[in-house]
Amino acid sequence: LEYYGKALVIHKAGATVGEGQTYHNMACMYQTQGNFVLALEFYNKGLAIKRDKLGENHSEVAMTLANIGLLHQAQNRPAKALRCLRQAHAIFLGHLGPQHPHTQNCSRALQSLL
Repeated sequence: LEYYGKALVIHKAGATVGEGQTYHNMACMYQTQGNFVLALEFYNKGLAIKRDKLGENHSEVAMTLANIGLLHQAQNRPAKALRCLRQAHAIFLGHLGPQHPHTQNCSRALQSLL
């Protein structure tokens, strides 16, 4: 986490896709550590930057949405998980196709909730 913090300092000159990805990566670390509150906060920061810089329908946006969905699933919030995973799946399907591993992983996560 120390190095991600240093990366954020570098990115702070202006919100960049790199800053959004750094927030995403930090969220993954917090999630792995079981700190779901900070993980969600950092995923949302990264998501906002990615949406702003890449648009709503970019695969990087979908990746963060999928991770937020999985975080909600881990916290037994199925409605929130479904909403995020459905958005992510639609983006993955449209940009990467049905055979891409990201699309397939998202499909499996959705099926586990239904």
